Amino acid sequence: MTDKSKAILEELIKGHIDPKGFNDEEVVKKAASLFLFLSDGFIKRASHETFYLLPYKDIFIYLFANDFEFKSETYSSFISTVFEEMQKQPEYDESPYSEYLEECYNKFTQHISLAQVQKHYIVEVTKRAKEAADEAISAAEHAKEMQKDMMVNYITILGIFASIIITIFGGMQIISATSKLLQTSIKLPTLVMVLTLLALLIVIILGVLLSWVNSIRHNEKDVPALSYAIIFLASVLALSGTYIYVSNGFDQGDSQVFLPEEKEKEKEK
Repeated sequence: MTDKSKAILEELIKGHIDPKGFNDEEVVKKAASLFLFLSDGFIKRASHETFYLLPYKDIFIYLFANDFEFKSETYSSFISTVFEEMQKQPEYDESPYSEYLEECYNKFTQHISLAQVQKHYIVEVTKRAKEAADEAISAAEHAKEMQKDMMVNYITILGIFASIIITIFGGMQIISATSKLLQTSIKLPTLVMVLTLLALLIVIILGVLLSWVNSIRHNEKDVPALSYAIIFLASVLALSGTYIYVSNGFDQGDSQVFLPEEKEKEKEK
């Protein structure tokens, strides 16, 4: 098909898909004339058989590339009007294929209807596929968020249990150390300093653990209560150490540890 024939075909198709011109007499006459002009290329006779070589591919490409409002109820009426106008024109009677023109035109208009139905179906399928893809993406993102939340919850639970265990065992260690130190002749400032140091180590461990858990859950790296506890214990530790240093509490005789058995031996001597 030449470029001129293709342009005429597109003009013919345009006249058949624009419902605004279905009641326009000029549009009807133009559609009839254009079809008669192209009809010689649509109809072929060979071995007493008739073949209709209608360009369905070009029809479908044109319809798919252009937006239009197709109305089947007015389309049938427009087809009848065009064919009646076609019969009034001299080219109809002069055509060597005049007896086949009606069937050829009916097939041409059926091709337009079929292409329109196929376009509508393809658009609907594409729309549904896009909606399904959007829903799948949304579901995947939701599942990802749920998985992330579950992982954060697991880590939080493990962090809480670890904190409880560290607190219990750390407290037991402080109590045990306190009991042992009370049985010795260690001075009070030294006792306070040692116990504060142990408590500070436990609090630091808890602070690191809870800060890590908190940062995972809320992207926060600071736990105020733990910070205050560390500052308080560090202050007590510094005061105890300062007092011991000032009062010379680190002298060997003052800070020596005596167990009960050793005390008995000292008394016997």
